[in-house]
This record gives sequence, C-alpha cells and structure tokens, in this order.
Amino acid sequence: MKKLIGAAAFMLLTALAASASAATADDIELWVDADKTAYLLNKTGADISFDGYQVVSETNALDLTGWVSIADRVMSGQGQAVADQLGNGIYGFGEMSPTTSQISEANISGVGILKAGDKFTLGKPFGGAALGEIDPQNTFFFKVGGIAQQFEGKITVVPEPSSLVLGGMGLVGLAALIRRRRAA
Repeated sequence: MKKLIGAAAFMLLTALAASASAATADDIELWVDADKTAYLLNKTGADISFDGYQVVSETNALDLTGWVSIADRVMSGQGQAVADQLGNGIYGFGEMSPTTSQISEANISGVGILKAGDKFTLGKPFGGAALGEIDPQNTFFFKVGGIAQQFEGKITVVPEPSSLVLGGMGLVGLAALIRRRRAA
C-alpha cells in the first residue's frame, strides 16, 4: 500500500513539474495601454516563474528614459514592494546593455514569479512611438525560470479610448444608414 501511495505521489509530482515547464508563447504577454505604459502580463491561471525578458525594436523606437526595469526599482529602494509582487528572486535581475533597439533583463541567481492574472509595469519604453507602430515593429521574448528556452510572446496594444469612440460612432452611423434604407 505504501509503495502504491509513493508511486502515485511521484507520478503526481512528475506531472506537476511537466506542466510547469510546458510553457507556451502565450503565457506572458507584453501589454501596452493607451498612454504607452507597458506591462508584463500573466494571462494564465497559474503562477509563472521567469528569469528574463527582452523587447526588440526594428526601428530603434525604444525610449530608455521611459523604461523602468526590475533592477531600477530594486536599486531605487522599491525592492520590498517588487519582491512582494514578484518574489524574493528578483534581486538577481540586471539590465543587459539596453539600447533604442532592445531592452532586456536577465536573472542570474533566481527567478521572478508573475502570479496568475497579475501584471508588472515596465514604465513607458515606447515613449516616442505611435501606438500603431508598437505591435508590428517590435518583438517580445521571455524566458521561463529553469528552462533553457526562450519564447516569443505576444504584444497587445490596447486602443486609445478616442479610437474606440470613433469606431463606435461609425457603427452607429452605419446602423442608422441601413435602417433608413430598409424603411424607404
């Protein structure tokens, strides 16, 4: 009986370890809102450990003065607040020679943990770029903790509220036109 319970526990732990390492490109997303604030966003239902990320701009559109790295926050005295959100492994993060064509951080001594559904701000690294230029001309990568594989993540740009209003007004106008034609 003890051997059966031990074997079942081993199989369960093996399955949990396999599911934790079975990362996909959709696990962490780079979310950019209307004011160009960028976030690392965990869209899954599970915590994700990560030990690096990189944003690449083909057009050199990254703004180093707007980017706020994990290391910047730790060095500016916000270490405990960042550790409360991402775990104590954040103290090993360091910037990797940032330029206007790439920003990245790697952690050589631990991992950060982005909790399920949580997001972490990276400031405004796209300060000079128009919102429409952010998604097609940039690439986002992340490394899951303990895996020697890099994943290309998705960049999602949230439209400006004014764009949504204009789109909505266009749909209302189109609906009114269709209704008028049907009535005639």
